[in-house]
Amino acid sequence: MADVQHSAILDVECHEPKHISSTSTSYSGQVITPSSNSSGTSELRKLNIDDIDHDNCHHINLNIVGNTSTDTLTIAGDTTLHTSADYHDITRWVESTVNITSGFSFNSSTGEITFDIDGIYKGDLWLSVSSDTASTTIGVRYSINGDYFAAGDAPVIKGMAKVAGDILPLSGFGEAPFTSGMVLTVGLAADKACDLTLHEAALVLRRVE
Repeated sequence: MADVQHSAILDVECHEPKHISSTSTSYSGQVITPSSNSSGTSELRKLNIDDIDHDNCHHINLNIVGNTSTDTLTIAGDTTLHTSADYHDITRWVESTVNITSGFSFNSSTGEITFDIDGIYKGDLWLSVSSDTASTTIGVRYSINGDYFAAGDAPVIKGMAKVAGDILPLSGFGEAPFTSGMVLTVGLAADKACDLTLHEAALVLRRVE
């Protein structure tokens, strides 16, 4: 057979790849991949979780477990907790050694998370806190490059610790675009001066596209 340059192949001489021409729309979402059963052959199937390159599943998992130390929060100048300057960065995060970080850099001294890859990311956060001051409203937000309201006013995760010492659960989630080099922190604010204990917490960031 004579050598033929791909650029010289006419449209009428083109054909679908192996496995594709005989399939129907019911096979949508399947891909051609080396066979899992026979060396040197291919097959058409849906990929499973073990086929994915986990090094490119960008994520970070941070935790706080069994903390008993307190952080002193001053009363917020804006008691609605919608002003960036009232927030105190959380610096007690510990990076997971089980779910190894990929696509992020983490500074354990400052609690800063730096994005290494452009993309849209999903975040999930939960924490349990208590205040030594009754009827304290506690707010949780994330900052971008030090600004807790970088994109303008936005929702704040809030809850009231009605009884001093009682543990208050707080949680939230969301998606947003981030670019390489952006720095994220999570912070707390309170409408009363208090000593706050952040007992337990978990933060997961994962790139979704």
